[in-house]
Amino acid sequence: MCAGIGFCLMTRLTDIYTARRTSIKSMKLEQRVGFNTNLSGMRRHRPHDRRRDWAY
Repeated sequence: MCAGIGFCLMTRLTDIYTARRTSIKSMKLEQRVGFNTNLSGMRRHRPHDRRRDWAY
């Protein structure tokens, strides 16, 4: 999803620069995405319990 948003932003900036007749050689976009997991709290998958994928 982040890559799609970045692509849209760069496309829009290119349109603006073209409309203003501004010459650019290149554009770069750096994305920093923070995330958290609770992988340490997950237990092994129990195949006999089909009601849920993970047991907590």
